[in-house]
Amino acid sequence: EPSGGHGEVRFATADAVEHALQLSGKTIDGHRISVDLDHRSKDQTKVLISGLPAGLDWHRLKEFFAACGPVLYADVKSSTPLTGQVRFDSAEDAQAVMENLSGAVLDGHKIAMKMHAGSKDGTKLQIFNLPPTIEWQDLKDFFAGHGYQPAFVATSPAGGSATAEVRYDNAEHAEHAIKMLNGSILGGAEITVSRMPLSADGTKLKVTGIPTGIEWQDLKDHFSQCGQVAFVKTDEQKGGGKGFFSPVRPMIPGSFLGGGKGCMAMGAQQQQQQMNMMNMMNLMQMMSAACGKACGGKAVGKGAPRVFQSGAAFPSGAMLQGGAMLQGGGTRCGEVRFDDPAHSRRAAAILNGSQMGDSTIRCGLDSTSNDGSKLWVSGIPATAAWQELKDHFAQCGQVAFANLKEPPEFLRPPPSGPRRGAPGRAR
Repeated sequence: EPSGGHGEVRFATADAVEHALQLSGKTIDGHRISVDLDHRSKDQTKVLISGLPAGLDWHRLKEFFAACGPVLYADVKSSTPLTGQVRFDSAEDAQAVMENLSGAVLDGHKIAMKMHAGSKDGTKLQIFNLPPTIEWQDLKDFFAGHGYQPAFVATSPAGGSATAEVRYDNAEHAEHAIKMLNGSILGGAEITVSRMPLSADGTKLKVTGIPTGIEWQDLKDHFSQCGQVAFVKTDEQKGGGKGFFSPVRPMIPGSFLGGGKGCMAMGAQQQQQQMNMMNMMNLMQMMSAACGKACGGKAVGKGAPRVFQSGAAFPSGAMLQGGAMLQGGGTRCGEVRFDDPAHSRRAAAILNGSQMGDSTIRCGLDSTSNDGSKLWVSGIPATAAWQELKDHFAQCGQVAFANLKEPPEFLRPPPSGPRRGAPGRAR
């Protein structure tokens, strides 16, 4: 397989994929590429590309494959290794996995493992130096192939690296860290350490090139070898990320808030408040999305939110940010019911913010469910079938029912065209 970057392209038809596969061995900007069908693509419309030149952007990739047929999605993956989290049913299984599989090679990457800092029951592991193209299904299959059945698997979002601020108790330790740790390996990636420009006392450092999913505890441990670390903060805490590592997530027993010195686990009451707040935010996000469709916004490039100019007539209840409305397009709503309410709670805690296809989904407990077994789900890819929704949630327990549905009537976009009784007036 050619060395270099990786990417993926999704077409409108399977016929286009047949043409795309014939481009394997061709060159793009002087680099020979390999094109393979993605075995996870149930409709066989997605291909994986390797050997891409460094710095190639998704526009160029889309342009290259446009001759094969209509391209719905194109993306170039970062070469930065990913991290993962895996939970097992018992501490004994987790310990056995660490002893037997830490150091194993997965798609050319020698992976490392350690007990997750927030795992009080010893069942959750952190995995480092995962291949940049891996997805959670691949990681789950890797463990299953070695005789271990994980209860939950997640990988950090691909597509880039994180930046962090590290502060020492004195400037001498900070200077020592620059000399010793600049260019060191963390989570399988080479990091860059430099002095923060606005640090008056010389104790603040800027760290770049950190694999997404590396937690503040890991960063603190890495820098503690040079002196007393007073504070650590990563940019992932402030904004985003996909899947399990999204900072907007429910706090479950054994999990910790990202932050600096003095970070502590949340109590049961705080956990419930966090869950309630998150569910409200998810509902507002879904309303905003529906309202955005009503206003006819258009996507701005790959993965970009839809932006609507301020001053437009938005339906009541729209969520505005900085004079604009944000909406991720091409998604649907749905519901999932488990055979056991405990599995529903587990899914709400684990899968909210997870990646399904090319979309980040949101889910929460349905307040109308008398037995607590039902979840609402938003952000489902428009092309997904109910079986895919069921398969995604099955990792948390036995799914009794899965369904894709239209949003409530008050969230649906109004029909296009002029209103009846008011000919010629724009809605």
